[in-house]
Amino acid sequence: MKIVEVEWEDACSNSGYYNKEKPDEEHKAVICKTVGYLKRKNKKHILLVQEYFSDGESRHVHTIPRKSVNGINYLKP
Repeated sequence: MKIVEVEWEDACSNSGYYNKEKPDEEHKAVICKTVGYLKRKNKKHILLVQEYFSDGESRHVHTIPRKSVNGINYLKP
């Protein structure tokens, strides 16, 4: 499997008060970078796994919606 770094935009939550003077500074999405083995990529999702085994099984699956993806960087092992 190929090793990739996926940059994606995640939702952000803030339990504090809404600052109407600076709404864009306090309430915006967060840019994330996740590294893993590329298990599957389709039109809706990218699936990364942290571990995979010789029998084809894998675990620690991370599903990222394609609409949230900013880019995929293929890494050398």
